[in-house]
Amino acid sequence: MKGLRKTMKTFAQFITEATGVASAKHQEHPEDNAIKSEAGFDHAISSLRAIHQGLKTGNAGDTHISTKLDGAPAIVFGHHPKTGKFFVATKHAAFGKTPKLATSHEEVDKHFGHSEGLAKKMHHALEHLPKVAPKKGIYQGDYMHDTHDINHADDEVHFTPNTIKYHISKDTPEGKKAVASKIGVAVHTKIEGDPDHSETLHAHPLTDHSVFKKHPDVHLISPEAKL
Repeated sequence: MKGLRKTMKTFAQFITEATGVASAKHQEHPEDNAIKSEAGFDHAISSLRAIHQGLKTGNAGDTHISTKLDGAPAIVFGHHPKTGKFFVATKHAAFGKTPKLATSHEEVDKHFGHSEGLAKKMHHALEHLPKVAPKKGIYQGDYMHDTHDINHADDEVHFTPNTIKYHISKDTPEGKKAVASKIGVAVHTKIEGDPDHSETLHAHPLTDHSVFKKHPDVHLISPEAKL
């Protein structure tokens, strides 16, 4: 029992375990911040008030609101600041103690070949995301669909990347993009730091999606919530 007591966490330790390096790579939701500290609670309340004001007036001011999309896997991608090479990785692989960044299809197999389904998605990401990614910067997003995930039903298409099924009317701009694309991704985060040293990485909300180029092979799904 003595050994067991040493490994048990208090409730306070449990709810704050994401602080430090890990928290720098994760954008906390307001409801998560509310239970961590007084400052976090104040931030959550101010965020809700800003949203409420925006809904009443139609003007959110400088408040940025985004939707948590249910994709899989969470991917990190971009051009390496030192080499300029484009890479892809899962969030877990990029933020691990020893980052696993794939700059070639051979490296995709090396890092993610243990899972056939995951490796296929990472191959798609490596092939198609350079078509829209800015020449500089590292980003994080959710893998939403590829050509094998798109299902047609009457006047709509739908895909289920994780646990939630998304429906889009075929005759809408988004529906047409989804059908024509090879891959669908929702990019929501910009990563700052050295990708070779995960302890230096910090996540920030992506508020300017205009930095991404347009290409028919990539369905860029905006997580921004419009009031």
